Amino acid sequence: MSEPSRFMGSVGRQARSPDTGPGQSSSGVVVELSGWRPGMKKVALTKLLREGGNKLADAAEITGRVLDGERVRVRLRQFNSVDAARLALTKLGIAEVHA
Repeated sequence: MSEPSRFMGSVGRQARSPDTGPGQSSSGVVVELSGWRPGMKKVALTKLLREGGNKLADAAEITGRVLDGERVRVRLRQFNSVDAARLALTKLGIAEVHA
C-alpha cells in the first residue's frame, strides 16, 4: 500500500514521497518553501533536500518547482525545529519558509 505524499505544490501537483524503510526515521520538520532570491544556491538547496531524506531525482524536482514559483511542502529530517530549517534555507536563497 502506498503512503500519502509528504509534499505538495500549491496547484495540487504531488511530488514523489521520500522512502521510509527500515532504519529510517520519519522525524524532522515539514516546511513550505515559497519564492527565491537572485543568487539562490540551487546545488546547495538540492544537497540540503537530499540530506533531508529525499532521493536525488525528487530533490532536483523540488528545486525546479521552487524556481518555477510553486509553493512546495517538504520534510527535512536533519532539522529539529522550523527555525533551524528556516535559517538554513534562507541562507541558500529561499525567500519564504513557513511551517
